[in-house]
Amino acid sequence: MKSGGGGSFIANKNKSEKELLEDVSNFLNQNIPSETRTVWVGFSGGLDSTVLLYLIKQIFKQKKIKKKYLQAIHINHNMQSEAVQWEQHCQKVCDDLNISLIVEQVSSIQANGYGLEQAAREERFNLFEKNMEENDVLCLGHHLQDQAETFLFRAIRGSGLHGLAAMESRKQRGTFVLLKPFLGTDRKTLEMIARKNKLEWIEDPSNNINNFDRNFLRNEIFKPIRSRWHDIDSRFANVADLCREQAGLLNDLASEDARMVKLSGNNLSIEALQQLSAGRIRNLLTWWFRSENLQIPSRLRVTEIQQTLSTVKLDGRFEQSIGPYQLRQSGRQLFLIPTELSANIQNQLFEKNMVRKKDYLQLNYSFAGFEIIIELKSKDIGNIPDNSINIKFGIDQKSIFFKNHQFHKTIKNIFQENNIPIWLRDKFPCLYYEEVVYAICGVGNLKQERQTEALVDLTTTVVVKWGLSGHFKITDKIF
Repeated sequence: MKSGGGGSFIANKNKSEKELLEDVSNFLNQNIPSETRTVWVGFSGGLDSTVLLYLIKQIFKQKKIKKKYLQAIHINHNMQSEAVQWEQHCQKVCDDLNISLIVEQVSSIQANGYGLEQAAREERFNLFEKNMEENDVLCLGHHLQDQAETFLFRAIRGSGLHGLAAMESRKQRGTFVLLKPFLGTDRKTLEMIARKNKLEWIEDPSNNINNFDRNFLRNEIFKPIRSRWHDIDSRFANVADLCREQAGLLNDLASEDARMVKLSGNNLSIEALQQLSAGRIRNLLTWWFRSENLQIPSRLRVTEIQQTLSTVKLDGRFEQSIGPYQLRQSGRQLFLIPTELSANIQNQLFEKNMVRKKDYLQLNYSFAGFEIIIELKSKDIGNIPDNSINIKFGIDQKSIFFKNHQFHKTIKNIFQENNIPIWLRDKFPCLYYEEVVYAICGVGNLKQERQTEALVDLTTTVVVKWGLSGHFKITDKIF
């Protein structure tokens, strides 16, 4: 553990604490959504997150951020012998700053098609998201040197423009916003502020182990480069900014192509895809994978997928694994689905938890890695009996009677109209009211004859979210 109590260290070209405090305050106010309730700080106990937590606390004390709650979160991966001491250190720092700290434990890390480092990162973000509400903000302390190292590391790996763009200062990740206020700040500035304010921080001894590629790059490659070109970090960061601008243009093109191929959620038209050039297909595929927060396959792998899709027959059986996801063909449609959906989840017993308030009812169902959340809002919510609503996988009815149109429609036709393939139909959770199917998640309201007044009431909002280990979430506002 290092301490700032042993004198001060002030380097040239560093911002003062006052200047950085003002920069961070302006950045947060420009990027925190008005709907945000909680500003979270990912707190490892290292230098950068320690200074970030300290500065954001000062910003809150000065009331430069209003009507928000400040919360720290520490993820204990239990991969180091000092993990318990680090957790205790983080708790002490938060106690001293009068900041609430949530600690999450990682019991095990499953690679799931990723490397260990990437899998640990995914698990970390799953735990972040578990604690956050929609539109919450998570702040992380990555700084200028981290950005430069990320740029060069990805260049060595042969990344394209999106990879060379390195880290973004603001990114929407799932339901929350990820902010990195220090990306343009030199580490020496952070160390100067820490020493000036006698802040203590943790030095991870594994950072000195050069068996890890990133550590080797930092310890063996960057040191001589920085000794010759003192502003090399800023130069690399500037190139990353240029790459990000160009990557944004490719994203715009992919967005246009997505409309052309009728990409909707997790599927697209193979027939329309085959009308695009090879380069645009590759660009669209990587854009699609990135939108699902998947690790982008190598260029060779993406090219192989593109070449196969360019010539696959419309009645073919194309399948490819992409990390924990799978690309799978169904007739003229191409689906991107979690591999976990191959599990047999019919007839499983879900643990049910109900939260009832004045005009709000939330039901949480969980089984293994599956989680389903049903939210009902209505002025008549009290009329809905506790045991009348349930979730089942699959439908045991052959047809549905539509009251408004006075006709029956088969379940098969409903799935066909929504382009849901046969192998996926028994994996869709269905909302039942009094043993009668009321809605299919991802398909919508079935408008059956048997419904309570509370559910028919147009002021009612029913939101169904379901996911598997943080993936493949569908949100339906059924009315």
